[in-house]
Amino acid sequence: MDYIRGSTQLMLCQILLGKVYHCTKLIHGASLQSGYDSHMSPDGKEVVVFDPRRVLPCYIVHYSMKSGDFKYAAPKKPAGGGGDGKFMKPTGRRPEDLYSEADSMDQSKALAGMKFALSGKLVCSQPQFKALISNHGGSVCTGPTVAGCTALISTESEYSARAAKVQSAEEVGVAVVMQSYVLDMIVTGGKVSSDDYLCANVE
Repeated sequence: MDYIRGSTQLMLCQILLGKVYHCTKLIHGASLQSGYDSHMSPDGKEVVVFDPRRVLPCYIVHYSMKSGDFKYAAPKKPAGGGGDGKFMKPTGRRPEDLYSEADSMDQSKALAGMKFALSGKLVCSQPQFKALISNHGGSVCTGPTVAGCTALISTESEYSARAAKVQSAEEVGVAVVMQSYVLDMIVTGGKVSSDDYLCANVE
């Protein structure tokens, strides 16, 4: 917009539009139409509010202009809840969101032939996690042993503390993975690699 050319600040406001008059053509400098509270441009991209009491300033954004094409920076992995901490699927989806989607899906064979051990406080209770695994064709090891399991599902705190099950899994060559691995297996129908979810690979 020409009238903000050269500016380096924007004010973000909340606005009460009231009854909006939708302009059919540009009417620069026109007075408020009778019976209306604001005007909107024909393309719907601009609005004019005539009463300052309808505007609540919230933020001032400082910015600078740069040449070249804009490029998005790679998103940071969010710190999630559910005991998983920084252990996320590479895309950064939170375990809570993955669990909610996986739990709402119909039964499947996404985990058929796979056997898991669980360690730590997961995104849900361990009985709920076991039931989810069972609903999708997998099974859960009982007792302290992890031998013979496909993988140990661990949490950040358990892995960092070198919990007994974590040490046992590493001694017998069982992969220690984040809980997002199982959840994404269910959501994608088994189309993920455990290599992307190894706790040892998380910085």
